[in-house]
Amino acid sequence: MRNIIFKKTHKTGSSTVTNILYRIAKKYNLKAFYPPLKKWYRTWTDDNLPHETYNIWANHICADSAKLDRLVPDAFVFTIVRRPEARFCSAWFFF
Repeated sequence: MRNIIFKKTHKTGSSTVTNILYRIAKKYNLKAFYPPLKKWYRTWTDDNLPHETYNIWANHICADSAKLDRLVPDAFVFTIVRRPEARFCSAWFFF
């Protein structure tokens, strides 16, 4: 199986995809990265980067590709994009 990196983007349905990926990880005993509580969005530096490797990483993330390759080797990377005006309207009514 190939590892997966899902880069979440706000207001695009990404929480649904993240939930599906976490359920797949649980069902097939894969190692998924779960962000620390109340620190779901952070910039990963060499100082606070986890020292393990994972099969699935599905979070908002600010990290360069070299760091992600170390955490989730040989990964398929994807995200969700949405029309900017639809995303803006969704965010406007949400916030």
